[in-house]
Amino acid sequence: MDGVGKTTQCALLKEWLEDQGHQVIISKELESSSFGRIAKRILMKGVMGNCRLAEMFLFLAVKSFHFSTIVKPAIVRGVIVLGDRGHGSFLNYHWPLIKDWDKLWTLVDIATRGIHPLQVFVLDVSVEEVKRRLFLKEEKSRFDIQSFINLTEQKERYRQLAKHFGWFILDANYS
Repeated sequence: MDGVGKTTQCALLKEWLEDQGHQVIISKELESSSFGRIAKRILMKGVMGNCRLAEMFLFLAVKSFHFSTIVKPAIVRGVIVLGDRGHGSFLNYHWPLIKDWDKLWTLVDIATRGIHPLQVFVLDVSVEEVKRRLFLKEEKSRFDIQSFINLTEQKERYRQLAKHFGWFILDANYS
């Protein structure tokens, strides 16, 4: 969900891990490569209209490229990769289209060639706090606006994902 503090927490964790002597990168699928940035522009402009299936496959193409060119090489070099969004965001966003966690996970598994996070933290924030944070955000993308509409459903789906995949839920109301 947008507005829960993912970017802030990733930056803080990166700084802490680097202070401990680790090499760390923050991975953003739609921002860490030229292909991701081009795809983001396509998605933000709504070029695909209401074709959610085509949109899902564009996200998968970006994920596949990102994992092949950024995540896997970093892991091979021993670098810790922190994902600012990732599998959970993909699964949650595309649930209304597929409505089956395991089928969606299979698509992610194919796109990433089986590379998955060792740990996932779901940042849990009250719907009211997320609305407040999104309202304060100066520039709102179409995803921010879409998120604003379906916050309660998104929050519940993240809880279901955490339960289904054994992810940790952290209270992030004060982050």
